Amino acid sequence: MAMLRRFYEWVFYGHLWIALGAASLGWVSQGMFSTTSLPWWLVPLFLFLATLGVYTMHRLLSYRRAERANRFRRYGIVHRHPKVSAAIGWLSLLGAGLCCCWFPPVSWLTLILAVPFTFFYLIPIWPGGKRLRDYSYLKVVWVAMSWTLMTAIFPMVAQSLDQYSIMELWITFRGQPTSISSSFYVYQEIAVRFFFTLSVAILFDFRDVKLDASQSVHTLANQHSALAKGIIYALMVLCVFGQLDTLTVTSPENPEAEGIIFAARSLPYLLTLPVAWLTSPQRSEDWYAVWVNGLLLLPGLMFLLGGVWLD
Repeated sequence: MAMLRRFYEWVFYGHLWIALGAASLGWVSQGMFSTTSLPWWLVPLFLFLATLGVYTMHRLLSYRRAERANRFRRYGIVHRHPKVSAAIGWLSLLGAGLCCCWFPPVSWLTLILAVPFTFFYLIPIWPGGKRLRDYSYLKVVWVAMSWTLMTAIFPMVAQSLDQYSIMELWITFRGQPTSISSSFYVYQEIAVRFFFTLSVAILFDFRDVKLDASQSVHTLANQHSALAKGIIYALMVLCVFGQLDTLTVTSPENPEAEGIIFAARSLPYLLTLPVAWLTSPQRSEDWYAVWVNGLLLLPGLMFLLGGVWLD
């Protein structure tokens, strides 16, 4: 039992679970491009390592800043194993950096855009100033923007630059037709990812209601909880509508495919609805570590199951 408890803690509180979620989301976005010379595992591995490294280092930093951090289960690993946590964080970031060697160098610009959201989230923008998370109602926006850049925009840019010129990519994002997928679907994927990660970030604010209030940070969760839930419900409906294009995948030999693929692609957003309804400040940290973070794995899992079914 002791070994199982350690395994549970390292998976769900050692950031392995959320890192798998990032890899899952990136794999879905890279699937928009059917041909590429990049290995299929490269983007998911990079996102796994980058997320593991960033979240581990963030946890170490927030542990040092938090008052009475020991009362939170999320700090258990860094409290007992600070050196191991630091080693995992630095080695993961090193591994993510090595993965970048295989990506087109121009695609690194997308990663650079995500750096401010990552770095200044827990570090003051200027000495004595505010961190990004200290701005009321905006900290969930920073999180969603960072996750959208890393798990949606970067995979698509890296995959497309591996096949096409910078000019072709620029023309596509301007909305003009090229040999790349229609810009409508590119923007749709980005919007769905932003709505989804924003909703997950709002749910996590329910975990930090007391902490944010103690730091005079207003959030939807601690000021307008009903509105927060309503926004999540509305965003998930938009995400489901964003999967309607999957109804075009059917073929005369496989007429039932359209319904299966649409259901598989929509299920992660439909399952977010009951999780959001059940989420409250009274929920334990396990609820957020296991179930709320687990939502991030669902798009990739459903994408995989849908592909297996079609094959």
